[in-house]
Amino acid sequence: MSQVDDILLPLPRKGLSHAVVFFESMPESVMTHFTRNLKNDYPNLQPLNPERWGAASSPRPISFGEMLSDDPDEGWRRVTRWHILLDSEGVAPEVRAAIDEAPQKPDERVAQKLEEAGASVLVFLVADGADVSTPMSKLQALCRPVWRLLEMGASGVAFPEGGTVISAETLRMLPVDQLGPGHSYLFISSGLCEKSHDKMWFRTHGMAQFGLPDLCHAVAQDLGDELEEELTRTRLVMETLPPEMIAQGGVLPLGGEVQVGPRVFKAVAPPQPGPSAASRFGFTFLE
Repeated sequence: MSQVDDILLPLPRKGLSHAVVFFESMPESVMTHFTRNLKNDYPNLQPLNPERWGAASSPRPISFGEMLSDDPDEGWRRVTRWHILLDSEGVAPEVRAAIDEAPQKPDERVAQKLEEAGASVLVFLVADGADVSTPMSKLQALCRPVWRLLEMGASGVAFPEGGTVISAETLRMLPVDQLGPGHSYLFISSGLCEKSHDKMWFRTHGMAQFGLPDLCHAVAQDLGDELEEELTRTRLVMETLPPEMIAQGGVLPLGGEVQVGPRVFKAVAPPQPGPSAASRFGFTFLE
């Protein structure tokens, strides 16, 4: 595939993470205002080059292209690149299907805003200055353009890989530079992914947005009276361990332990047989 083909693909194959920002209707001169505002975050943001942008009329009218910044980050020339896709007719069916597959459903108010969306902007983080990036800075590199779109009247944002949909009002209260590991619940969800081999397999969704593996833990279905307590502890470890991994910038090594109440979870090698679920950066299995 040529470089031009890679640039003009509406959905880049090598995207690191992405978000769907939805509006009641597309703002006027959206790219002009968006680019001007994003330059407040990235003064070296390259002007949009019409030759690097494309459009399609079917199956629905969209336009798409890329933006690039090489602004310094603590002395480094950090290259950050985004792929932007504008859809003036709402949220495409295949995009909506990806959002709807999330294990945790948004509250009714946010779901209604998504249902009524008349336009959307997809933001893909394609390159994030890997020499200087950390798990949290990866997400901030995605969120800066997203937050600029929020300023333009977006009604909500979905992070499809993490399975979360959040109202604009909630996100506007959180400045991007103040986002930290403790806010990972905005981007990560967890839940039951399958039942197989007499076990219930629980996992996180969205750790790959931070360049980290998802968590996966199997609960035996024949625990009897202990089942409810084990399910509660599983939920707690799925909620408390991701922020710690993001803060430390690493994974729990094999044999590593994390304690939730009296229960100690240990990182183990992939079980055989295991779940059929997949994650871009694999899994950290807990037992």
